[in-house]
Amino acid sequence: MKAAITFCFLLFLFIITCKVPREKDRNKCHLSLVIIQPIGEVDSGLAHQLRYRLSRAGSILVGLAPPIQTPDFGYNQTKRRYIADSLLLYLKQNKSGQAEKLIGLMSSDIETSKAGQKNWGVMGWGECPGNVCVVSSFRVRRTSKNQNQLLDRMTVLCLHELGHCFSLPHCENKDCLMQDAKGKMMLDAANSYCTKCKTLLIENGFVAADSTNNEGLFTTH
Repeated sequence: MKAAITFCFLLFLFIITCKVPREKDRNKCHLSLVIIQPIGEVDSGLAHQLRYRLSRAGSILVGLAPPIQTPDFGYNQTKRRYIADSLLLYLKQNKSGQAEKLIGLMSSDIETSKAGQKNWGVMGWGECPGNVCVVSSFRVRRTSKNQNQLLDRMTVLCLHELGHCFSLPHCENKDCLMQDAKGKMMLDAANSYCTKCKTLLIENGFVAADSTNNEGLFTTH
């Protein structure tokens, strides 16, 4: 009986605070829906672990969609890489109306054109701002010492590209995970957003303004 009364009381509190939030309180109750979309053959264990890690990284709900086939376009046969911009287009075609942001997860190598250079191999690519991004474990796995380091790096990579989707540009702070890798493996340099980027994420609804669990929100562990 006491348990039932307690449940009803908690349910009442939830309804009055989150059912019809005031404009200034919407960020407190709003949860962005982010979907991880595996493309082609992807390590399912890695996908599930990334879902768990990202669900602790902000005021977001993280889902994991069933894998889809690799696209039959946008493939560089010479370099054996998928063109990142074509993958973003492909993700938009497969994006569910419920998802606010979609993270394409691949094990194949990807490339883009950057700073006037074609066939630039990258670990991730995304719209800024936008609704889709893509990450690849190909280059990350190749240099990772073990599975834990791979997971840490892939989590940082996802948060970096997701940050772009939430309007974050590259950051000059070397302790921020939004720094520009400039073609190097920089995923071990930082595992959190700097204060400036955190503030922007709060303003853009990625992080609840009243959140107190900073360690869980802004680190990969």
